[in-house]
Amino acid sequence: MPCFTEMENDTPASEKPLVDDDNEEERKATVMVKAANLSNKVRRRMSGRLASQLRGVKLRTTETVERLNFTVDLVTCLSDTDLVVDLAVAFAA
Repeated sequence: MPCFTEMENDTPASEKPLVDDDNEEERKATVMVKAANLSNKVRRRMSGRLASQLRGVKLRTTETVERLNFTVDLVTCLSDTDLVVDLAVAFAA
């Protein structure tokens, strides 16, 4: 069972650094070395997955832009006609 006097002598958590900069730099360097040493097979897999993800992003973006353009065209068409006024009158009645 820990002694309370020993715990009181510890530095409070608020005064301790959250991340040790030296360890963080070493970790980043280690990650970079590991990434540089990947085999060609793993690199091909990674690039294939990234390409697939990018195709998905491109497809979703294209679909979103098409829906937005449709909405803009619809609003433009409705604002150019008196249909908006007719609908407003019909719903108000």
